[in-house]
Amino acid sequence: MTHFIYLFIVLATAWETDNFTCRQQNLQDSSAALNGEVNRRIQNLLTNGTSTYQKLSHVPLQQKVHDTGMESLDANERETVTQAVQTFMATQGLSNFDEAVALWSANPGQPTRLRGCDRSELLIALKGAIGSPFIGTVGSWAENNPAVSQCNNDGIGVYTGYSLLYGTALTHTGLSPTVRIGNTYLGTDKLEHFLSEGYQYYEKQMEGGTLAEILNIGTVEENTFYGLAASGIKSYGDLASNYSGYLFWRNVTEGTNPYFRCTNGSWQQVRQFNWNDYVNPAWDESINCSEYLNTNMQGVIDQNVRDLQARNNLPARACPVTPSLCAQAPEWVPDPVVRASVIHPSCLNQSGAETVPPAPAVRAQ
Repeated sequence: MTHFIYLFIVLATAWETDNFTCRQQNLQDSSAALNGEVNRRIQNLLTNGTSTYQKLSHVPLQQKVHDTGMESLDANERETVTQAVQTFMATQGLSNFDEAVALWSANPGQPTRLRGCDRSELLIALKGAIGSPFIGTVGSWAENNPAVSQCNNDGIGVYTGYSLLYGTALTHTGLSPTVRIGNTYLGTDKLEHFLSEGYQYYEKQMEGGTLAEILNIGTVEENTFYGLAASGIKSYGDLASNYSGYLFWRNVTEGTNPYFRCTNGSWQQVRQFNWNDYVNPAWDESINCSEYLNTNMQGVIDQNVRDLQARNNLPARACPVTPSLCAQAPEWVPDPVVRASVIHPSCLNQSGAETVPPAPAVRAQ
């Protein structure tokens, strides 16, 4: 049981980052490289279909179904295959499930091209192209691409001296590298939060979820297995990037300036993706501070940050290290309800206390 808990913590801490240490480096703006990769994946999807995603995620199950039939699948495999076949049916214009199973399993890795203007199919395929771990996440691409200027913190930076368990886990896993988009420093983990958790938020909206229910997805994750219960860190930077990702997915086909429009019976990309449309200092954990497991952990990390600042001849502040930026929080997140959910109180309080109304029980627009 102890080994399981430790493994759980190790996996969770792989998504932590140390912007305090890395902000001392003069990183180059990597917007162009990161924008180019997302738009390349989108164009590849529109031109070549979802062959890479289908091949890597479904080939073993396709082969199993082809060789031994649906009866050989366990419950989880059956659910996965059913969802994949339903997607295949939508893209191929099929109505008979058994026929679709036979066709889907007969050609493992066959491209699934978008046909017509089904919004659900576009979203599923787009999630596979830019937000799926099966083809390598955008974050992992950035971490291994020399065109992306990054800070790889070999130690555990300010996250030291507070817990043998968490500290050892961080030492084993390392931290997500820090990159710069525009003038904002952020961990590559934020790219994944944007694309993956943002999609979960939008799914909740499509199910009819309220704004409060949408925001609660990230809050629960950060209070439990993605945050306090795993690494001892509740990242408001993660929550901010989650919400920004939700806005992106909402803009895929909705609003006055969507990314895709249905033209002559097929989806066309009419707007290029640009990270700078969404990234802001709320993604930077040295500005939008994190909450920690207990007061001891908070005190140790705060002192580590002050010491780091002093060593770099900067004001010996704990987080936020640039409090004047926090005055811009209403620009980063105009909705006061959302702002109260994704901006740490220490940053909100820099521009004066805010009176925040409760989240309205209305459908998200």
